[in-house]
Amino acid sequence: MGVSILLKEKMDMSSSKTQKGTRRASTVTLSVPAVKRCLIKARALLAKGWMQGSMAALSNGEICAARDPRAAFFCLRGAVDCATNYKYDLATGCIEALYEIVEKTDKYIGLVGWNDMPSRTQAEVLTLFDDAIAQL
Repeated sequence: MGVSILLKEKMDMSSSKTQKGTRRASTVTLSVPAVKRCLIKARALLAKGWMQGSMAALSNGEICAARDPRAAFFCLRGAVDCATNYKYDLATGCIEALYEIVEKTDKYIGLVGWNDMPSRTQAEVLTLFDDAIAQL
């Protein structure tokens, strides 16, 4: 069962009941539109400035936290964290959607490792987000 199915159903982990439209992670219910909005927001951040090796950086290249309002460059994970305002369950929904795409070709690498591969390009990262958004 892929994330696209999990996000389209309401999963109540305690009772295994399902209902179309949302996913329940612990006590928080995630809607597909909420995850999609965050992926779109994260993609926009990456389109403005993508980086490798750190979560975020200022326009002068100085490393900073992804939540720093001055951040101008983001890695994949930093962009997701910023777009979700560090909401764990929402970030997890986004990461699951992205990883479902990555694991089709790079099964044994995590998203941070995938982003930080020396041959990785900004265009590939943006395409990953486009694919994840399209599958929701």
